[in-house]
Amino acid sequence: MRITHLRSKRAGRAAQRGGLLVETAVAILIFSMVGVVVLSGVSTGARSSRAIAVQSTLENLARNQIEYVLGQAFQAPEDPPVACAIDPGLAIPGGYSLACEVGEYVPGDINVASVVVTASNDDGKSLSLETVRAR
Repeated sequence: MRITHLRSKRAGRAAQRGGLLVETAVAILIFSMVGVVVLSGVSTGARSSRAIAVQSTLENLARNQIEYVLGQAFQAPEDPPVACAIDPGLAIPGGYSLACEVGEYVPGDINVASVVVTASNDDGKSLSLETVRAR
């Protein structure tokens, strides 16, 4: 009777040790999954922040250039559109470029001009803004 009792005690302890190993493995798995989710969220946030910064820079460049063109003397539009001067006081960051065209808004009407400003960066992102200006 005594030997059977010792064997059952040892078997119970071994089962407890095995259970502890399984619990530890499950805990590590859960913490790993939580870590992956957190890192994925941080990565997405960083990409989103960069995209917003690029879009904001493109919009600021284009809007400032349109304000510059609207502050200049009216030029009769041409067909095809011609390039207009870029604001010399505008600080264009590295990796960004700006293009501006003035053309006819209504064919044959030289009293209304269409102004199109396109800001772009080296990553291929671009933003075009168009406005109409009258004599």
